[in-house]
Formats: sequence, structure tokens, C-alpha cells
Amino acid sequence: MPALLRRGWPRLALLLGSLLGAGVLAAADSGGLPRAPELDPLRHFSSPELERQRHAYRAALASLYNNNLPRFERQQAALEAYPLAPYLAYYRLLRYLSKASEADVMAFRSRYGDSRLADRLMTHWLENLARRKQWTLYAQHYDPALAPGTTPACHGAWAQLQTAASEADRARAVAAAAALWLAPRSQPKACDPLFDALIDGGHITPSLAWDRFMLALEARRPALARYLLRFLDPPRSALGEALLARTSWAARAHALIAVESPPPAAGARSDALTFALRKWAGQDRAGAEAALASWRDQLPSPSQASVRMALLDEQLEQDDMARLTRLPWPPQELTGESTADLVERFAEKALEGGAWEALLVWLERMPPWMQRQARWQYWRAHSELALGLGEAAAPLRTPPEPVPSPAAPPLLSATPPSLPSPLTPAPGARLAALARDRSYYGFLAADRLGQPYQLAEERPAYRFEVFERVAQDPAVRRAFELRALGERPEARLELLDAARRLNREETLHLAALADQAGWHRMAIAATIQGEHWDVLDLRFPLAFETPLRARADATALPPSWLFAITRQESAFMSDARSRVGALGLMQLMPGTARLVAKDLGLNLDSRWAILEEDTNLTLGSHYLKQLSDQFDGHRVLASAAYNAGPHRVSQWHQRFGGGATAEWIERIPFDETRRYVQNVLAYAVIYGARLGEETPLFRPQERLVPAPP
Repeated sequence: MPALLRRGWPRLALLLGSLLGAGVLAAADSGGLPRAPELDPLRHFSSPELERQRHAYRAALASLYNNNLPRFERQQAALEAYPLAPYLAYYRLLRYLSKASEADVMAFRSRYGDSRLADRLMTHWLENLARRKQWTLYAQHYDPALAPGTTPACHGAWAQLQTAASEADRARAVAAAAALWLAPRSQPKACDPLFDALIDGGHITPSLAWDRFMLALEARRPALARYLLRFLDPPRSALGEALLARTSWAARAHALIAVESPPPAAGARSDALTFALRKWAGQDRAGAEAALASWRDQLPSPSQASVRMALLDEQLEQDDMARLTRLPWPPQELTGESTADLVERFAEKALEGGAWEALLVWLERMPPWMQRQARWQYWRAHSELALGLGEAAAPLRTPPEPVPSPAAPPLLSATPPSLPSPLTPAPGARLAALARDRSYYGFLAADRLGQPYQLAEERPAYRFEVFERVAQDPAVRRAFELRALGERPEARLELLDAARRLNREETLHLAALADQAGWHRMAIAATIQGEHWDVLDLRFPLAFETPLRARADATALPPSWLFAITRQESAFMSDARSRVGALGLMQLMPGTARLVAKDLGLNLDSRWAILEEDTNLTLGSHYLKQLSDQFDGHRVLASAAYNAGPHRVSQWHQRFGGGATAEWIERIPFDETRRYVQNVLAYAVIYGARLGEETPLFRPQERLVPAPP
């Protein structure tokens, strides 16, 4: 079978029957879903007639797959009223796509325009047209929204070039081709004919080639940059050779200054010199800074700012916080919002070192939108309290987190930036405002104030007529049918399409339907689409409650932690597969799963056995138990290890030492892992409430990270 057809073909082996069952599911604790069979909205997705149609659908696909077209067409005609009738028409066209006429494809789009299959068929058809070199049709129907990506774009520009009816059309095609050529890396082979036409037509100008040369250098593609030298004029070629020389960046910068650059190449020299100075800053900051001062008149303002940012970046890595806080602000050549990310990095360095006075300086230098973020609101209040600049609004429930020793250097500047005093709002008021949030920093603030966590849960009222309307939506019916047939990825895409089209009230009811059917991942997705942030029984479902509680008992791990890890890892999608290869509900890497299985005496027949729900929960919970034991029951360290690996966390532990746990989390160098740990801790609080078990953000033994062994 051609590769194109294989990609679009349903996985017949997975069509194993209904996952919904014939019984009426019990209503959720939300109290809004009707219980009587005649009122149950899930009745639309489970009936003897639907089961008969599913068997007929499978049989029709088998006929099509076996090239028995007359039989398939009879079976298709009998399934006109079946929710998946559009899929039969789609697979029929896809199976014989090379023989499909333009009229066939347009008729499908006209009839099933409300289905995602309409655009998907167009994508396959365009690819087929390109393979058959039907450029006139391709040019008429190409749309980057339907066929995104570089290869379709190159086909589109080539089709435009082949069918251009005027010089203006040709110029537009050349411009589109040049934009595709201007890339920091080699483009797909499908683009070669287009680029050959550009080169043969003399459309690769020295200026365009220079722009791509610099992009290649920025992307660390020296081989591509050297190839591009052939398209440069002599002045730019000399600059390029100087940049590619195997010498120090200081030597290359001086060589660039010596290159004569006539006016057409003057901009190229400033580009090259800016690049060299930025690289020089990484080798010798002082030398690069002196060179910038000497050659400032040869660089435009944006280039000077770019070099200054590189110098400050290196200074951040090398200097202590006391020296950094003495910097004049904003630094020379820099102004305004361009420094926002840099200021945040300075603030993070101050936070990592517990330099609270310096942290307040950098927080004052942040733009207002950044200062308002929960992270910096909390740490501003913490810094103010640590420095005695204000009082908490209420007694602390737990002892204050330890303030680092006076070894953290004070400001050395004779005239340091003024600290916020008097404080408006006071740190206690700042914490009180934060404590109203259902978030990691909100829970952290509540702990500081000795207040209960605010979960702000909404218990919505559902309406039967809305359930009926949603349950009979064509896309929703297709989604549930695909799920019943085992076509889970297709089912999820259909439900997401439905959620995007429905109004806010309807997305809530769709989420409740999915949750009742045990489709928890899509219930969560629907609440996100409808922005139902406070409907916690749908956003944080007690999915797989019986097996998760059993695994918690078997491993002596808190159930709320197991729920939180599973919610964060897969949102309870049992067939989840990450881009790095992690599998299942608890997202286990195959190698890790095999090691844990060996310890437990379990036999994994294949990597796909890891996707089996009970197996995945068993292996994942025991792996988490191993990490918990390795890190003496400290959920923060074990959670970080579950995400980033125990070896990395051990390295961080040795590097950072011990200390207040909230500060230790902020030192985690991977943004993804830091957010992961914060989410897991916050989710555990929410699941603790849902399970009827009080779960603090940090247990008493977790308020400090112990010193490494």
C-alpha cells in the first residue's frame, strides 16, 4: 500500500469493540448529571443499533481494504445515517486518491465541510498532486492553512512559478521562493527544484545570501555558511571568510575591522562585527567590552545593544550579586522592555543566593507586568519580611523559612537604588492577596499566613436540554464512536474540534459527558477550552481511583501524590506517548519500566505492554517509591527526580546543598522541572481535599531540604 494511504488508514487491528458498555453510568458527585436511563445523555452513545452499525462499519472497511469496491459501496450506502459515514467516504477517496477528480474532492468538502476530514483530505490530495506534478491544480488549491510546513510551501511556490500568467505572478512566486530559501538550515529535498530555479534565474543576490549566511552562523551551521560564500560578492565574501577563520574571536573581530567594506556592504560588516563581539564576550568579557567602547561609532544602536546584552549575560555568570547590583540601570546602550528577560535572570540569581536586598532591587527594575506575576509577588513579600521591612498580616502557621546567613553580600554601592519603603501594599497584604489563589504560590502564601488553602471550587448546575444538544452534535457523536472503535487519537481530535466550536456552557456539558464516560483527559481538555477553571471535579478527576489507592497502599505513598503525578504526567490518558518515548498513564521510559519490572519479577512482553493501565500504574508507583526511598521520603526531590532523572537531582543537591525547600525549588535550573514540581505539589493539595485527606504543600519534614550526604 502506498505510504500516503498507510498514514491515513484506520488501524483495523484496534477496532475491538465498544469501550462504553451498554449500562447506564452512575452520576458524578457534582450532582448535575441525570440518573434515570431515559434521561442519561450517554444513552446516545450506547445502543444495540449502534453496536450493529459498528460491526457493519468494520466490515465495510475490510471490504475497502481488500479492494472489493462494489461490496464496500453497498455497505457504505447502508450506513448513511451512521455517525462515521463521513469516514467511510474519506477512506474511499483516500484509498484511490490518484484516481479522484477535482470534482470528487470538492464534493466531499461541500458535503462534509463541518468535519475535520474535509481539510485533511485536501492535505493528502495536495501531496498526491505534487507527487504527480499536477502543478496547475496544486496552484489553484494550495493553502498554507490546509498544508502547513516547508515541503508543501515549496511545492506551492514551484506551482506558482510553473503556472505564472504574468510578470507580477512570477515576481510573487520568486519572492515566496526566496523567503523559503532564506532559512538557517538546509531545506527538504522537495525544495531543490525551486531553489535551482532561483539560482539559475539569478535571484540569489549577495544581500540575500549574506542574510542567510548570518542566519546559518547564528544556528551553528558552519558547513551551510561556507557553502553560501559562493553567492557573496568580494567585500561580503572577505567578511565571511574572516568570520569562518579558525582563530580566536578577538582575532576575527580585528580582521573584520581591517576588511574594506564599500557602502553596499557596510551593513554586512556591522552584522559580522556584532556577531564576533558577542562571541568574544564569551571568551574575554573585558576585552570585548573595551573593543565595544573603541568601535562604537562603527555599530548602529541595535548592534551595540546586542553586544551589551551578551556582555551582561556573561557578567551574570561570572560576577557576584553585590557587583551586579552596582550596575547603572538601565545599562549603557539598553533601554526599557528589551531588558525584561535579563532583569528576570538577575532576579533569579539573587533569589538563588538568598540575596534579599539585591532581589528587591531587581524586582523594582522589572517592568510592571512582570512584577505582577505570582512568583515575584511572593518573593517580594518574602524578601521584605526577611529584611524587616514589613509585618505579616497574621501569625505564621509554620516557622518562617530560614534566611540565608549574612555571608550573602550586602550592596556595596555608595548610592544603592532605593528600596521600596514605605511598602504599598505591605508584605502581609501582598501575601493575603496571593493566598486567595488556587496555585503553588497561593498555597505558599497561605502557609506563611497560617490561613487555609482557598480552592474556590465551583459546583455547576447542568441542564438536560444542553446535554441533549451536545450529545447529538455530529462531531461529538463521531468522537464517541471513534473511541468506541478503539481509534483514540482520531476520537480526541474530533472532540477537540467540537469543543472549539461549542459555546462556553456547552463545553462544560461536553466535559461532564466525557468524564462520565471515563474519558478524563478529554474532560480536562474541554474545561480548558471553555475556561471552566473552578470545576475541580472535572479538572482533577478521581480517575482510576481504585487501582491508584491500591498502589498507594502497596507502596505506602500518599494517594494524593500518586494522583498528582499521574494528572501531571498524562492527565489520565492511558495511551499517552511523549515525544521522548515515555509511555502510559505515568509516562514511563521503556528502559526504566524494564528495570522496575525486573525488580518486581514482572515479565514485559514488549514495550507496548507498558501502556496497559494496571501494569503502568504498578511500575510507575513502584518507581516513584524507589525515588522516594532514595531521597528519604522528600516528595520535592523525588518529584524532581521523576521528571528530570535521579542522577540530575543528586547533582543539583550536591551543587545547591540544603536549605529552605521553597528556595531550593527556585534553584532548579530546568524551567520545565521547576514548574513540574510546583504543579505536582499544588495538585497534591487539591487531590488531598478531593480525597478527604488534608495535604499540606510541604509536610513538616519537607520544609527543609537536608544537606547532601
